[in-house]
Amino acid sequence: MRLVRWLLLPVLLAALPTWAEEPTVRLSPGEQRVLDFPGLRRVAVAAPNVADVKVVGKSQLLISAQSTGRTTLTVWTDQQQLQRTLIVEPPRAEELARELKALGFSELEVRTIGDKVVIDGHVESLQDMRRLRSIVAGLSYVSILVRLDAQVIQAALTTTAEQINTALKRNGIVSARAVVVGQRILLEGSVSDEAERDKAQRIADSLYEDVRQALGPH
Repeated sequence: MRLVRWLLLPVLLAALPTWAEEPTVRLSPGEQRVLDFPGLRRVAVAAPNVADVKVVGKSQLLISAQSTGRTTLTVWTDQQQLQRTLIVEPPRAEELARELKALGFSELEVRTIGDKVVIDGHVESLQDMRRLRSIVAGLSYVSILVRLDAQVIQAALTTTAEQINTALKRNGIVSARAVVVGQRILLEGSVSDEAERDKAQRIADSLYEDVRQALGPH
């Protein structure tokens, strides 16, 4: 009988939950992460002031980092109960700098200032600026102070204004036009009524939005 007990012991131990194998999730304040848990039933987080959790699908959780600290996420699925440690720590400029360098932004400076990560430097084109903003989209702790050559900005705005004017005329709006003022595009002129004004605005917005998002607040 003693031999049988020794043979069964490894089997019983192997059936226990392997808590240590669940990876730690590291985030920075304001960062979000989606985790997959097939067969998700219930979820609890010990300290929601550190990280908030929201069910966004049948098997997905959205983790939103709130403030620095550590907490435990407990998940119940159809098959088992899991735990993950959530660590929210100050932004890591070094990691973002490595990521940007790998994507071709080797000349940009990335540094931590207080609870923010600041990206500074210069890019050559509107496409680079658009790509940079896309990379850090959703990272509320990142501030972009990257500059774009003034001539590149003016060329992009001028081209966009010309596209807007062509579209306005094509839609029968001949007394309004888009003009470049500083680093913005404005509509000027006259329209027949509010409906035509709204139509002109929609046309301008549809063509200007891409440039406006690339340039960011200015």
